[in-house]
Amino acid sequence: MDIVEKGRESLLKFRDAPSGSVPFGNDEMVTISAELDSKTMAAAMAGHGYSESGEEGYLSYDDPTGKNEDLGPQVERLAQLVPKYRDNLLDILRREKDPNNRLRAATLLNWAGGDLEGTLRLALPLLNDPDEGVRNNLSRFMIQFVGRVKSKSLRHRLIGAFVQQIERPSHGDRNKGLYNLLGIAKAWPDDRGYIRSHGGEPIRYLTENSVIFNVQGPARELLALIDPTAQLRQPGSPCPDIP
Repeated sequence: MDIVEKGRESLLKFRDAPSGSVPFGNDEMVTISAELDSKTMAAAMAGHGYSESGEEGYLSYDDPTGKNEDLGPQVERLAQLVPKYRDNLLDILRREKDPNNRLRAATLLNWAGGDLEGTLRLALPLLNDPDEGVRNNLSRFMIQFVGRVKSKSLRHRLIGAFVQQIERPSHGDRNKGLYNLLGIAKAWPDDRGYIRSHGGEPIRYLTENSVIFNVQGPARELLALIDPTAQLRQPGSPCPDIP
């Protein structure tokens, strides 16, 4: 169960769970996406995972170990299929009652291509999904692309959403929010002051208290970028993250 301090209960408030039924506009893209999930997870569990890239404007997988199957054909097929169904995927995220379908729609946005800023702008309000898995996959999709956002006002809206995300008690929210903030801070140095003024305290808190490597690690790297002179307290008995 997620727990927050008294007076901060709003961090556990989300939009109402959708109650509609919205079918996927294409079954093939759903099947391919599920296959990619299975193959990348199996490779990661075997200790030779793929690396991910959004350089082509959609998610692709590289195999630095040379031990994995070439996923290029499936990725290219998704890059062909998904863009015409972007609005369908966003509609599923807004209205579909089954969180597993919303989760799959969030993942498929990785191949929506086209107007990435437009997609991020439309997806941003959906980060308030009541399901942790949906929030995880939606913010995970954003990691590859937030550094490409040229609109300063959109970047600042994204920063606000990610700061709220890292203040939530779940590991997935904290981890993905930090990596998104880190992506913006690396790509847009002028935004580092904005991140510091709006999220400096929770970032410092996670840097000093997290005992989970993929929360504390990006928190430390992010804090070093936004506040290079920050003095951290000596670790004593750190408060573990809530899984």
